[in-house]
Amino acid sequence: METPILSFCIPVYNQVHMVEKVVKQILLYPEDDIEIVISDDCSTEDIQGMLEKIGDKRIKYFRNSDNLGHDLNIIRSFKRAKGTYGFLLRARDGVVPDSIKEIIRIIKREQPVSYLTGEAIDEEAKWKIRYSESKMIIERNECLKAHYSLYVHPSGSIYNIKLLDLDNIEQFLKENIETKFSFIAHNLFRSALSIYGNFYILKMPTWIYTNTEKSKDIAVNRMSNGFSVYSSELIIRRYNAECKWIKQIMANEADLLCYALIHLFKEYLYQVTWGQRRRNRNPGIVAHYQIVPTKSNIRNDTKKIYALLCEHMKDVSLNREDFLTVKKETKRIIFNNSTYGRFRYLMACLLDAMHIKPIFDTWRRKHENKY
Repeated sequence: METPILSFCIPVYNQVHMVEKVVKQILLYPEDDIEIVISDDCSTEDIQGMLEKIGDKRIKYFRNSDNLGHDLNIIRSFKRAKGTYGFLLRARDGVVPDSIKEIIRIIKREQPVSYLTGEAIDEEAKWKIRYSESKMIIERNECLKAHYSLYVHPSGSIYNIKLLDLDNIEQFLKENIETKFSFIAHNLFRSALSIYGNFYILKMPTWIYTNTEKSKDIAVNRMSNGFSVYSSELIIRRYNAECKWIKQIMANEADLLCYALIHLFKEYLYQVTWGQRRRNRNPGIVAHYQIVPTKSNIRNDTKKIYALLCEHMKDVSLNREDFLTVKKETKRIIFNNSTYGRFRYLMACLLDAMHIKPIFDTWRRKHENKY
């Protein structure tokens, strides 16, 4: 077997039938230039036995000695991969097998690529994520803009593992956030790779975003008290950690740091306010993640996240003009979130209630998936 170019990295915890499904999808690709890395986080189900029955030499099974949780198990799967590129997948999502050949062709043709992602469909082959065109984004500032515009999800992204300092990322997570529920490793990867430039956006369905499967994995989706990983409390913790991360990796890049602080604040502010309310009210999300809706206070949570930004701004290396720009822009974001954010939330709830969610999804794709 030749050295793989592309490693499909699948951190798993139980869900054996889901793991079997995605592995068999990948194995429809016939060549030996891929591998499937299964990083088992102390499952009680027989993942290894199922994989041995499949019996394909491209499958590499590893079992952790301790339960690491979502993010650290992702990093462990990347460390175990032999390929230059890691295609990250949750067990319950999937791959479009016909896209694998094209992905590898692009990786070889467009070297160096630091990050690659493609379109997504659901289990019924309906569109979940679409892009206007295939394109290579070369400049670092444009890659950073893409990072804050592209869909954020653990599945569906292909990272140049060799460019990632995995030991540093692992240590950062252990020191700065409760790692069992951090759920930000994929964000840290992409923001770090944006500094290298060379993002490739592929106008072709490459992965399957699963809607109907319900996860039993409390280590990934919810805490033992039923609170979702998307509860306000955990979102604010992740915002604090991501601020520390971009300050660390962009310490000598004032223009990138300024942009990142503004857009990170914008993203997390909506998540912790109107986004949180929407998740609480959406029966599909509650059923999908089997979570307990959590209370939120728009005003208080806005104050909390803005106070964190002010704390982080005290020790960043920005000149006075950039500093004032960040403060001005975040004030504008807060105002827009209280007005436009409320309207966006009410429209989403109305469309959900009228069972015409596809209209809202079309609108969202037009406004959010700029690349």
